[in-house]
Amino acid sequence: DPGLLAGLANRLTLVGEPQAAADLLAPAIARGIGGADLRYRQGQALWSARQPDTALAAYEAALKADAAHAASLRESARALLVLDRPADALPRIERRLAADPADQQALALQGIMWRLIGDPRAQWLTDPGLIAATRLAPGNGDVAGFNRELDRALGALHIGRQHPLEQTLRGGTQTADDLFSRDMPEIMAVRAMIEAGVGRYIDALPVDPVHPFLCRKASGFAFSGSWSVRLHSNGHHKNHIHPEGWISAVYYVALPDAVGDGQQGWLRFGETGLNLGEREQVARTVRPEPGLLVLFPSYYYHGTIPFTDDGHRTTIAFDIVPVN
Repeated sequence: DPGLLAGLANRLTLVGEPQAAADLLAPAIARGIGGADLRYRQGQALWSARQPDTALAAYEAALKADAAHAASLRESARALLVLDRPADALPRIERRLAADPADQQALALQGIMWRLIGDPRAQWLTDPGLIAATRLAPGNGDVAGFNRELDRALGALHIGRQHPLEQTLRGGTQTADDLFSRDMPEIMAVRAMIEAGVGRYIDALPVDPVHPFLCRKASGFAFSGSWSVRLHSNGHHKNHIHPEGWISAVYYVALPDAVGDGQQGWLRFGETGLNLGEREQVARTVRPEPGLLVLFPSYYYHGTIPFTDDGHRTTIAFDIVPVN
């Protein structure tokens, strides 16, 4: 089955065996099985195996099979960007965004490409002014007490022993399922506070019918995913975006003392997950504190700075989509 084969190859790549993944796919591809999907997975594996030329050839084969194959357009553009060929990468992203203007991964790549070729639209697309930080408080005003109880309740849900393979966190755990659907008083209370904060953020957004983020402003919103993360010493989030959101956010529940030492445990925007070296650029950093909610467009690259401390760092993260 091509789908099962593609899934197995992806798992092998994720666990650090990309050459094994490429070798697994080669016989099926040689027989003409699997179309664009298998060739895309082959490209991913070869790229991870540090074979950029053959990876690009695999992506080209995928696009020959399906010129609109979304993942191959994005991944081939990403590869070209890493290889310092942003002008070659940009037409692929433009093709993808013509098909789906709300593709968060494509928007993230477009912003990087525009910045690297000196296009002023980069600032317009990835304006740090669209990042908002607001303090939330319960009705009784006891922010510290509220978040202590919330941290205790969330701790009972962090039953894993290591980070999920497919996620960006390292040195910590992530809750399963949809956090905000849980019938727990602490979670229902923080959800209500967060909903009010999200509503204020959306109300304050300007109207711009041509901006890929602002044009989606709507009269309502819904959560498309919610979870909690608990990081321990040396834990962090690798730089990433949120493909399934419109707005993404993090709420800080508990923090180690190390956040007061330099920028340990801080949230960082702008630096990509592509290892661009001197071409990277940090747009903004945010010092976390219990009760702080930070909201931003889902296509903004963000990650956290590792910390060294015996304490833990507990957050709630979620994605929002517009609802009319």
